[in-house]
Amino acid sequence: MKNTKIIVAFGLGLCISLLFAFKTNNTVEDQKGFGQVMVIDGKYVFTNSVPVAPYETAFEFTTKVHSFGGCPSVQDFAEASVESAKKKGFPFDAVIIGNTKYDLAIKFK
Repeated sequence: MKNTKIIVAFGLGLCISLLFAFKTNNTVEDQKGFGQVMVIDGKYVFTNSVPVAPYETAFEFTTKVHSFGGCPSVQDFAEASVESAKKKGFPFDAVIIGNTKYDLAIKFK
């Protein structure tokens, strides 16, 4: 009787373990969960990428990055882009850097 309970408990534990081991989630329900976007002064900054949420282009602009004695970092590019976009004076939610000839300021729909 004791051996039977042990065998049943072992078998049940093995079945539960196999159930969770082979369970896969191949569907992505929330595509915004792929990564974390940089936020500077309350504005989202997408570098060489685009948001998955629907958006429209508010305006295009160029960014000049000043670096002293070396290559500017991604953070330098992001900060300079947000500042350049703010100087235009138009409302925007985010900037996209590096996908086109000009940087883009966008508004989410």
